[in-house]
This record gives sequence, structure tokens and C-alpha cells, in this order.
Amino acid sequence: MCKQHGIDPVFVVQPDGKYRADWPLVGARHVYDVNGKPGDKKAVVCDALEDALLAASDYPHSYPHSWRSKAKLIFRCTPQWFVPMDRATPPPPSAVPSRAGEDGGG
Repeated sequence: MCKQHGIDPVFVVQPDGKYRADWPLVGARHVYDVNGKPGDKKAVVCDALEDALLAASDYPHSYPHSWRSKAKLIFRCTPQWFVPMDRATPPPPSAVPSRAGEDGGG
């Protein structure tokens, strides 16, 4: 959707598992600590909004995790590219060696 509207992606979580340093309140803090528990971002945000916060509560939900290790997963926005396989075309004849298939050598 962002691509359709000319909006560049925002890479919020860095490869080391921390939020970008330039993000207000949570910048450079870990999404999860080394034991897989949530970082201290909730306390930081609550402290910053202490006079404006009307309510705060945990919302239990199923979070994606590794089926093998049961560790929680962090989704990161990363640059990617894909090859559309439904539009694959055969290579031009000039790309196929002239002896291809002769003598069973392939």
C-alpha cells in the first residue's frame, strides 16, 4: 500500500533488535531483552505520558514465535525483491550454448 502511494518504508527495528535511535521515547531501546522478555519501552512511554495517560492495560494476544525454540519473533521491514515466476519467459536462443544437449553432455 505504501508503494502505491509513494511512501518510503520506515525501518523501525534495527538488525540488533533495538528501535532506531531517532525514535522518540523508545529510541535505541531493545524490543526484547536478552531473555526474550519485553524491553522497558512500556515504562518509558507511561512515564512520559503520566499526566496525559487516561488508561493503560495489557492486552493478551498470541504473538508470533519460533515453533522450534518458542522464542518470540520480531518482524523487520527490509528491502526485498522478488522474481515473478508466473511471467517467466524462456531464455533467448543466443543464451543457450550451441552444443547443449549433444552427446548427452548437456
